[in-house]
Amino acid sequence: MTYRVRKSFFRLMLGIVLASLALGCPDKNVKTDGRSEYWRSVTPGGKFTLLVIGDAEIAKKINQVAGTWEELTQASLAVEETSIERFLVDFEKPKADALICPIQLQAALVAKGYPTAISSEVHLSAPDDVWSDLLDTYKNKLSKFGPEEMFVPFGSQFFVCYYRADLLQKLGSEPPKNWEDYENLRKKLQEIHSPNGENWVASLEPTAPSWAAKSFFARSASYATHRDYYSTVFDAKTMKPLIATEPFVRALMEMCNANSPQTPRLSPSEVRNAFWQGQTALAITYPTSAEKSTQIEKLSPEQSEFKAGIAMIPGSVKAFNPEKKAWDDRWRDEPSQIPTLISGHVGMISAETPEPASMLKLLLWISGEEWGTEVFSSSPQSGIGRNSEVRQTSRWVEKEILRDQSVQLQYVTALNSHWKRDAVFVFPSLPGYEEYMNVLDREVRETLDGKKEPQIALDLVADEWQKITEKYGVEFQRKWYRRCCGMTGE
Repeated sequence: MTYRVRKSFFRLMLGIVLASLALGCPDKNVKTDGRSEYWRSVTPGGKFTLLVIGDAEIAKKINQVAGTWEELTQASLAVEETSIERFLVDFEKPKADALICPIQLQAALVAKGYPTAISSEVHLSAPDDVWSDLLDTYKNKLSKFGPEEMFVPFGSQFFVCYYRADLLQKLGSEPPKNWEDYENLRKKLQEIHSPNGENWVASLEPTAPSWAAKSFFARSASYATHRDYYSTVFDAKTMKPLIATEPFVRALMEMCNANSPQTPRLSPSEVRNAFWQGQTALAITYPTSAEKSTQIEKLSPEQSEFKAGIAMIPGSVKAFNPEKKAWDDRWRDEPSQIPTLISGHVGMISAETPEPASMLKLLLWISGEEWGTEVFSSSPQSGIGRNSEVRQTSRWVEKEILRDQSVQLQYVTALNSHWKRDAVFVFPSLPGYEEYMNVLDREVRETLDGKKEPQIALDLVADEWQKITEKYGVEFQRKWYRRCCGMTGE
């Protein structure tokens, strides 16, 4: 088979796969019709309030579909919105029948006594296909708090690795699977003459304020996540911070190597734009249709072969064993790339609402096949959360990805790999989440700016984290940390 024939065959198969994803299953309408009776079983005449914390765009979209919900159920729905900052300052139990919030507020709201557990009776009242549509990662990681099911999970964002496929091909290189490969590839790419002169940098990752800590955790995840241990950032028995231990120090040292003090401190959106404008060859960021991106319109002769690719974020073939204080090889069948949940949303039902079953129906309806993509793709902090949304990938990603079907397929492949991982890194949603993260973010940025050594900076983070924990109460935080990690018992 000639190269041209193989290429044509590949394009044909790729088109078939993407068409299948876009069109979905042939019985979609049947399932949708079967759910209608479930939505209509909301108590007629009810008056409900839904509070959205920290995302005005999601609140706006829900407001737009509220009339459809009211017509369907004959119950009224008021949608309210507040910022995370305003919520944390007031920190009162919300006066709403249900709410939608960022994942980092889960423990704080449970500690306040706001949500009710979703009882087996209420859960079983929903059609099976409504629950099975949720991707397993979210059902396993975000729906429970300890042993109790308390949340309706929506999609989250993962960092992935954008790369210049044309430049990697010239080097005879593959997309990096681990951080050592990433660093070696970065050095090779840095030596390539740049068509953009001073604007060129071989790699970029989000290091702007509030993003440096998240990028740091994305690098740390594969080092700190060990198959034999639930705990990563705190000791589950003593709540002693582990942030200054070997896996995190290694990650910060490597992050400094890839981000000199002269490297621009960018947000994920700015990193994404820099990639599409030809200013970098490796970019740690995530796709979204909720933020504008601008690919360079007129390519120079050197850039005329611009071709993108998307792969999973790099990982590590070794993980740190905190008990042995040594690096263990990962098992042959153990994934080396550990995805990190960097953002996302969950819904929860008020313990004081007179209609918990009706509120579960509302949350499932908002996030379901009919409206989920319409509502949540409006937020850059949200991502695909259901199997049915995978068939609508084109509505979740920027237009540049849609110009090349192979890149869209690569993104779906990367997400499928993420969703199949049992090991997913997420910073626990402890009370005081913002305080912990702000300290880490500050110290990571100062280290990248050359003001501190990695070990010294992380020792300072550990000291300040200990004070934050003591302020809230060690036993109090220990209780919520164990529940965040899915541990049962004391």
